[in-house]
Amino acid sequence: MANPSISFTDRYSSTLQPLLLLSTDYLAIIIAEWCAVGGRDIVLELLGRKNDWFELNNF
Repeated sequence: MANPSISFTDRYSSTLQPLLLLSTDYLAIIIAEWCAVGGRDIVLELLGRKNDWFELNNF
């Protein structure tokens, strides 16, 4: 009788899939922030502004 074995993907899928999803989601957030800041810098450069600082007044 053959010895049944569980494949690597079947054995660790319950831990690898959430870790893969978490890391992919985190990477997508970092890339989205990078694109937003880069796009903002491009727009400010096209408008002719060298720097545009945000000022938040104290309440």
